[in-house]
Amino acid sequence: MSIEGTDFDCPDDDCKNLRVKFGEGQNAIYQPATRVSSSQIDVMVPKYTKPDVLKVEITLNGHDYTHDK
Repeated sequence: MSIEGTDFDCPDDDCKNLRVKFGEGQNAIYQPATRVSSSQIDVMVPKYTKPDVLKVEITLNGHDYTHDK
Protein backbone atom coordinates (compact mmCIF):
# COMPACT_ATOMS: atom_id res chain seq x y z
CA MET A 1 0.00 0.00 0.00
CA SER A 2 1.27 3.48 -0.78
CA ILE A 3 0.50 6.42 1.48
CA GLU A 4 0.79 9.83 -0.11
CA GLY A 5 1.27 13.08 1.77
CA THR A 6 3.87 15.75 2.39
CA ASP A 7 7.01 16.21 4.46
CA PHE A 8 7.86 12.53 4.96
CA ASP A 9 11.39 13.52 5.97
CA CYS A 10 12.91 11.28 8.63
CA PRO A 11 15.09 12.72 11.40
CA ASP A 12 17.65 9.99 10.66
CA ASP A 13 18.81 9.55 7.07
CA ASP A 14 17.95 5.84 6.83
CA CYS A 15 14.38 6.17 8.22
CA LYS A 16 14.94 3.13 10.46
CA ASN A 17 12.10 4.23 12.81
CA LEU A 18 9.47 4.74 10.11
CA ARG A 19 6.31 2.83 11.13
CA VAL A 20 2.63 2.80 10.28
CA LYS A 21 0.04 2.01 12.94
CA PHE A 22 -3.22 0.36 11.88
CA GLY A 23 -6.06 0.62 14.41
CA GLU A 24 -6.06 1.91 17.97
CA GLY A 25 -5.43 0.77 21.51
CA GLN A 26 -4.36 -2.77 22.36
CA ASN A 27 -5.54 -4.08 18.98
CA ALA A 28 -3.27 -1.74 17.02
CA ILE A 29 -0.87 -3.34 14.55
CA TYR A 30 2.51 -1.67 13.92
CA GLN A 31 4.15 -2.23 10.53
CA PRO A 32 7.60 -1.13 9.36
CA ALA A 33 7.41 1.11 6.29
CA THR A 34 9.69 2.35 3.53
CA ARG A 35 10.11 5.97 2.54
CA VAL A 36 9.94 6.22 -1.25
CA SER A 37 10.10 10.02 -1.36
CA SER A 38 9.17 13.03 0.75
CA SER A 39 5.60 12.51 -0.49
CA GLN A 40 5.23 8.69 -0.49
CA ILE A 41 5.58 5.83 2.02
CA ASP A 42 5.09 2.15 1.17
CA VAL A 43 3.82 -0.34 3.77
CA MET A 44 2.40 -3.87 3.77
CA VAL A 45 -1.19 -3.95 4.97
CA PRO A 46 -1.41 -6.43 7.88
CA LYS A 47 -3.92 -9.24 8.08
CA TYR A 48 -6.75 -8.35 10.40
CA THR A 49 -9.18 -10.67 12.18
CA LYS A 50 -12.33 -9.25 10.57
CA PRO A 51 -13.37 -6.71 7.95
CA ASP A 52 -13.15 -3.28 9.53
CA VAL A 53 -12.23 0.35 8.94
CA LEU A 54 -8.96 1.10 10.73
CA LYS A 55 -7.34 4.38 11.62
CA VAL A 56 -3.90 4.72 9.96
CA GLU A 57 -1.19 6.81 11.65
CA ILE A 58 2.49 7.34 10.75
CA THR A 59 5.63 7.91 12.80
CA LEU A 60 8.94 9.07 11.37
CA ASN A 61 10.85 8.84 14.65
CA GLY A 62 9.30 5.75 16.30
CA HIS A 63 7.53 7.73 19.04
CA ASP A 64 5.33 10.55 17.73
CA TYR A 65 2.41 9.46 15.55
CA THR A 66 0.20 11.62 13.37
CA HIS A 67 -3.26 12.41 14.74
CA ASP A 68 -5.67 12.84 11.87
CA LYS A 69 -9.31 13.54 12.67
